[in-house]
Amino acid sequence: MLLSCLASLALHSTPVSDSQAAGANPASEVRLVVVLSVEALIPEQLERLRPLWKGGFARLLNEGASFPEAALPYATTQSAAGHGSFGSGSLPSAHGITRDALLDPESGMFVPSVLDAEVQTVSSSDLHVPGTGSASGVRLQQTGWAAELRAHWPQSRSVSISGSGAAAALVGGKTPELATWWDSYGRGFVSSSAYVEELPAWLADWNRNWPVLASGWSWKAPELEPLLETGTAQDDRGGEGSVAGRAAVFPYPAPIPPKVQSPSSQASLAGYAYVTPLMDELVCNVARAAIRGAGLGQDESVDLLAIGLSSGSILAEATGPYSLEVTDCLLRADQQLGELFEAFDREVGAGRWMLVLSSDRGILELPEGGRGDAQGAVRLRVRARREALQSMRQSLIKEFGQDFGANMTTSADGVSFRPGAIDALGEDVDPARVRAVIAQALGSLPWVAGAYTREQLLAAPSQSQDPWVALFRNSYHPSSGLEVLLRLSHRHLLGLQSGSSSGSPYLYDRRQPLIFLGPGFPRGALRGSASSVDALASVLGRLGVEISGRPDSRDLFAQ
Repeated sequence: MLLSCLASLALHSTPVSDSQAAGANPASEVRLVVVLSVEALIPEQLERLRPLWKGGFARLLNEGASFPEAALPYATTQSAAGHGSFGSGSLPSAHGITRDALLDPESGMFVPSVLDAEVQTVSSSDLHVPGTGSASGVRLQQTGWAAELRAHWPQSRSVSISGSGAAAALVGGKTPELATWWDSYGRGFVSSSAYVEELPAWLADWNRNWPVLASGWSWKAPELEPLLETGTAQDDRGGEGSVAGRAAVFPYPAPIPPKVQSPSSQASLAGYAYVTPLMDELVCNVARAAIRGAGLGQDESVDLLAIGLSSGSILAEATGPYSLEVTDCLLRADQQLGELFEAFDREVGAGRWMLVLSSDRGILELPEGGRGDAQGAVRLRVRARREALQSMRQSLIKEFGQDFGANMTTSADGVSFRPGAIDALGEDVDPARVRAVIAQALGSLPWVAGAYTREQLLAAPSQSQDPWVALFRNSYHPSSGLEVLLRLSHRHLLGLQSGSSSGSPYLYDRRQPLIFLGPGFPRGALRGSASSVDALASVLGRLGVEISGRPDSRDLFAQ
């Protein structure tokens, strides 16, 4: 497995054979670009369930151009980093969204990467929710889809929709006209003042009806026997976490609505929707409403619709990617996407829209699953983090006579210091040496495969460098707040008592689907390295547009 990981690091090989390359003529009739992120979707899911696809996934696999070797070309495979890369056509080292949480230099706290303290939530409800800040792409340092289309078609419209605020704020690029996401307080889909002062009428109308759409929905188990042949696991297995606030066992009944609707009852139903496949259904429902409501694809401009399906990610983190819950979620998504694609054909016109599918990152099967990449996987308990802190402090005391413990924090992906702390250690303390001592201490732990300092990651690349350093360099930006990045040993999870997660540089976290559908794209599987970073240049290339300032994004179909 390790050899295959290293082999995949040849990131600049030619991805398309001459015989399969797309034609040079742009798709001149296209009026809508759809960017679809299905979170934590691993390519194995598409293949193992292929006999069961009847809707959108079937159409993508049968009619699209797919890259089965696609993998993220960077190390810290967290969700927000993946959304930022897909949305901007650049690496995390360039777009700056390197982790789900980034260091706020004012508070010294790690905050969600899309949290913007300067904006407020915009909803169509009169329910007041206290608090400051909302979501935006303010920390995204590259523009992406919406801005590129607008540069060539000034009247281009752009809408980004997801259950997740991070996906909504990032997948469409930094500046969509409207980014909207699900609200856990029961207000339906909301936005922020970074995008609009009030929700458009079509979305406000939709929000009034969401409780009716959701209240009759209940999640019952699919028939298990046919699914076992696809590699789907039995229900209720070891290592699973909770779903919808209860043990991960079917069925998952919806909350019983009270006789009188109240904010608390709507919040309860909204929370249930968010952690079940109902969320993806509602996102696709709003996407269909957006086509007509926002007038997407209806004039001579090329518009953008960015869609993020988040249910599979939430369920895979709780129950593993091969669980009965995830399988059923994907089968439901297949149906919803099929209906959505048919709506594109009706409302925009067949041959007048194109789509690219990818995901934010992969995910490791439950260590208790014992299958595929999970064989030999290890859960590192909380004591492993204490062990890491102890090792670092002992080494720092030995070297400097102090451990800097009050200023230092460690996590599964690295070590950070309180803002300004490492630069205020005194003239006799070299910050670079502090980082080197920490990296050496971490590297001595049996469950750590590597530790990389700020200096290593900001240094100019060399031809003889460790290929892991190249991946971590692509993940690093000084604003992340991390001083040393950590590579856990293969198939190790740190600090999770149940469920699974992502974040490593190994193929089980880096692999992702990449499929293009529509005019100008060939059909079939194409060989060679590729990633979601390449989607922007590849789609714009079919539209006859060349982008500049995006050295990370390659047109995979250019001859």
